Amino acid sequence: MGPLWWYALLTFFASRIGDLGNLFIGAIYLPSALSAEELGAVDPVTRLAGFATIPMAIIGMVGAKYLSTYHARNEEGKIKQFMRDMAFLGLVSAGLFVAVMLVTFEPIRIRLGVNGRFLLPALCAVAAVSCWQPLIQVVLQGMQKFYSVASLGVLGVMLRVALVLWLVPLARLSGFLGATFIAAVLAIGVGLWSLRRFIGKGMASVAYYADWRGILAYALPVTILTVTASFQGFIEPFVIKHFLSTEDAAGFYVVCRFGFIPGYLVGTISFVLFPLLSHRHERGEDTHDYLRQALLVTLLVCSAGTVVLGILSEWLFTLLPQWQSYAYYAPYMWLIGFQTTIDAAVGIYVTHEIACRRFHFLRVTVPLAVLDMAILYGSFGWGGCRAWVPGDVWQIVDQTVPRTLTYAVAIMCATRFLAVVGLALNWWAEERGTRGST
Repeated sequence: MGPLWWYALLTFFASRIGDLGNLFIGAIYLPSALSAEELGAVDPVTRLAGFATIPMAIIGMVGAKYLSTYHARNEEGKIKQFMRDMAFLGLVSAGLFVAVMLVTFEPIRIRLGVNGRFLLPALCAVAAVSCWQPLIQVVLQGMQKFYSVASLGVLGVMLRVALVLWLVPLARLSGFLGATFIAAVLAIGVGLWSLRRFIGKGMASVAYYADWRGILAYALPVTILTVTASFQGFIEPFVIKHFLSTEDAAGFYVVCRFGFIPGYLVGTISFVLFPLLSHRHERGEDTHDYLRQALLVTLLVCSAGTVVLGILSEWLFTLLPQWQSYAYYAPYMWLIGFQTTIDAAVGIYVTHEIACRRFHFLRVTVPLAVLDMAILYGSFGWGGCRAWVPGDVWQIVDQTVPRTLTYAVAIMCATRFLAVVGLALNWWAEERGTRGST
């Protein structure tokens, strides 16, 4: 068994424990503990906190590439200096997010229809630790410390489940965010302990600034990818929560908890794949064998999971009282599973291209993500422009655009299908170009 599949299996089993904990929280406990109004806001609020991680996610993705390179060259002093710089940028990123939230949170809260005296402090706390988590994760990934990653996953989710059971009855949605914050603090502490050799004084830092030109050239396309993905991840559930009914938003949240399960089954492949691909690429070795293996496993597992969940969806929603209220939304399992399968496959391909320093895929993914957001927000939100739209035009659009949950989910699936077609053509063109140059 090669390193890809050994480490993938290790992190797979650890992640499945984590997924079971998250599934219990998201699909079993929260639907019974929160109102439909609060339940529909869980995804938009948590993804809002994710905006704080954009700078660190960019730096982290770049860092994973360069840390992997430094690790392959045994340049540990550069790893230490890189970690210090990332920690400083994490503090700056958290501070900027808190400042922005102090100004913008109230109108966002009103549109999401949620209340809570501690909601803003809890959101800012989650955002702050979320800025540090990519630092720990990226260093562990880049140095292939997958045993530490597995331990963090198991311990973190066990603590999170216990904290959710304690804090949600006390503070509702704010309690959920508080539990996420405390569990993340523990994960950061354990991660830092695993990396103590690079934190103490026993190792001298070595400047890596001669690599800045390459780092910046690598960071620009990663920035475009990360910002686009973050906005898309927020806009999709935000549109559903803001413009559709409370029942639709809550039903969408519940069905997504099940529809995302196929993605859980293959989520560890990308994590393990990146440093291995990066090592092979830096050494001039072929990477396409790993890509084909990973894509095949991803498509088979996700497709099978979607079929099973789709067939069992109506039965599943009869098992617990908190699910029976949303049984009407069970048929959406097929569409969410389809969307999850495509996202997982696209994620594998994008991971491969980034590890190999190729970014032509952005010509496909970015325009389609922008199109997805524009159609969704435009279809549901353009009512604010009614005063400036001719009455005949308004009537035609109002009669032809079905502003429903089915329409919203169909748009998400359609743009993702177009992404698969576009990326397949991109892969074919690159393979053809490679053969032509040899």
